[in-house]
Amino acid sequence: MQRLALSLVLLPAVAHADTLTTTVPEPQIYGGEETEQCAWPSVVYLSTNGGACTGALVHPQIVLTAAHCVPGDVSADVRFGENASTATQLAATEYCRANPGFGNTGEGDDYAFCKLATPIDNIPIIPIVAGCEESVLNPGTEITHVGFGVDENGDSGRKKFVALDVSTITPSGEIITGNGVETICSGDSGGPVMVRLPAAQGGDDTWRVAGIHSWAQMSSPGECNGAAGSTLASSAIAFIEQESGIDVTPCFDVDGGWQPTWGCQGFPIDPAAGGEGSYNAMCATGPLGEFSSVCGEPLTATPDTEPPSLEVLSPTGDQMFEVGGAQQADLLIEAEASDGDGWGVASVELIIAPVDGDMVSQSLTYPPYRWNTMFPAGGYNLRLVATDNAGNATQSEWIAIGVGVEAPTNPPGEDTGGSEGEADTSGGDDGTTGEGDGTTGEGPIDGDTSGGAAADGEDAGGCGCATPRGNAPLGLLTLVGVAALRRRRAR
Repeated sequence: MQRLALSLVLLPAVAHADTLTTTVPEPQIYGGEETEQCAWPSVVYLSTNGGACTGALVHPQIVLTAAHCVPGDVSADVRFGENASTATQLAATEYCRANPGFGNTGEGDDYAFCKLATPIDNIPIIPIVAGCEESVLNPGTEITHVGFGVDENGDSGRKKFVALDVSTITPSGEIITGNGVETICSGDSGGPVMVRLPAAQGGDDTWRVAGIHSWAQMSSPGECNGAAGSTLASSAIAFIEQESGIDVTPCFDVDGGWQPTWGCQGFPIDPAAGGEGSYNAMCATGPLGEFSSVCGEPLTATPDTEPPSLEVLSPTGDQMFEVGGAQQADLLIEAEASDGDGWGVASVELIIAPVDGDMVSQSLTYPPYRWNTMFPAGGYNLRLVATDNAGNATQSEWIAIGVGVEAPTNPPGEDTGGSEGEADTSGGDDGTTGEGDGTTGEGPIDGDTSGGAAADGEDAGGCGCATPRGNAPLGLLTLVGVAALRRRRAR
């Protein structure tokens, strides 16, 4: 009986790899069940030029998979759904990174990840098991395999799942499962081993990603009827965070110590249930957990009363920019924000006030807080507002710039007679911009900067993409025509 990597990607080191790539249908789990609509929604279909694999969204921008699925850091398309043929790409893949130390399956280092170009906000995240949570993994623990690979009928490309008991956990860091009837198979590579943190053992009944499908024993290619091995997912944490700069353990620090952030909540309790909806809009995915207290006090046990720090890196203000042939200038607007030991930055909002026109604003909910913008000729005042998850806010001063003209001298709220009343955006409990309308100090200004995905307060739906992300152009037509941007009257 052979032990083969599960991917359909051509791998020179894998026996019969050429047979696998030609005779196995392109992307199901042996002996499993087909998922309902929107069930196990964070499990994704990965396709490359050389084959197909499975992966798991463990952060809005990070998909966990196996190293042998993306050899040489080859790019992969990431798609969400129940069928490979109809799965939807919700975000482009920026890059994939395979563990450079990976040699062969069976050594506990078969891990990789792909970074998405934009965050996906409408899929409940199941994070990697970490810290004290890993104590749930023992021989006899029930886990669930999910994947798009080949099933016992030779069919593939349909998301399926099967619950099995852990046989053993090897010294090299692999979870061994399989009973000869139910197991994982070709195309399941990179897919997740899911484990529930049972309340009876001190958990909260939410789920975690415990492993990454790596190999299976086959009597012949595509016929999986033996044991299977999955790399411990926690082995990949340090590599992902170092390579991507993204924290993928929302409840823990890098050493596995309890350090909950705002993301340490909302994990699925019954991800297999599924529900109505679609991945392009919003899937009904069942109940979600509260702030986690599995390994310590929840985040909310420590109040956050301090506003975040905010530094505008560019532009510096009182600057004039030359226009090009199209009578516009390309500007980089960039800021850094941090909430220290607080609940975390919810959003950074850019407010643009043309000298003659309506104010518009755009919020980014993930760093980097950067806008590559195109400004038509004219005068503008810019302001940035950082709001944390407790509703505390910090605003910058107005930043005056001129595009082809001198920078304006009167910020919004100040007429030539020197009227008082600049807007107060120091932050109320509801995360709004506080009192004052930014004109004469009379009445509220329209502006919730608490970090929702839709900038003008509507339900964002979809993947939270109603507000254009960083690096989206903010040319004149965009400034006055994008529905996701709030409008305020500059006087």
